Parts: sequence; structure tokens; C-alpha cells
Amino acid sequence: NKKKKKKKAISTTDKGRSNLSSTQRSQIASQLAHLESLCPLSEPARNPLMEGPWIVLYTDAPPPSNGQLGPFKGVAKQVIDLQKGTYRNELYVGGSGTDEDENAWLGAVLEATWKEWDGVYLDQDASVTTATATSSS
Repeated sequence: NKKKKKKKAISTTDKGRSNLSSTQRSQIASQLAHLESLCPLSEPARNPLMEGPWIVLYTDAPPPSNGQLGPFKGVAKQVIDLQKGTYRNELYVGGSGTDEDENAWLGAVLEATWKEWDGVYLDQDASVTTATATSSS
């Protein structure tokens, strides 16, 4: 099973927090990209299956998104609410239960919202530029 193989590849990485070589990180990134390519959904981030809590098993993000706050390591969780357009990054240290968040002695929560990008962005001079699609004939 390809999913089990990917899980095994990340199992010794301390959720991405261990000192991996750039080669190891590259190999894991390649394996995860391959797993993502197998997803049959055209827009997985907008799919109702994404709704709810997710435990972060591997990330190359810095603390606290990787489940570490200062010297304390715990579990990172993302909770997605598609209807409200919100997500929460949660960190729990010293917890128990399936998600390791029950009775945690340390917790931190970052709440955020997102909006659809309208194609307008700021360039290096902080002036507004509009991206337009072109077609080739």
C-alpha cells in the first residue's frame, strides 16, 4: 500500500522536527508529492472531506506549526471549517487520547481565515498589479 509506505518513511522523523539531511527531506517531499498526485479530487482543499480536525504527521514548517513551542514538543492539529472559511492551528503538549490533546498541560491556538484570491497582488514596489490570463492560439 502506497499510503502505508509514505507513513513508514515519515515515522522516524519526529513529525519533521528531527535533523534530517536535505537529501532525506527531498526524498520525503518527493514521496508525498507522488501521494498527492494520486488524489482523484480536482480541488482537494475545497472538498467537504477536508472539513474537521487533522493531525499533522509530517511538516517542514517551523514551530509552532510543527507541534513544537520552545523546548516543548507535542502534537500539531489543523481544524478546517469550510463553511466559515476558517482554520485553526492547534498545539498540545503532554496530552493523551487519540489526538493527544485531552488533558494537555500546554496548548496554543492560532485562528485564521482565508478568502479566495482575486488575482490582484502587490509587487516589490508595493504597487497593485492585476494578473490576467492569456491564451495562445
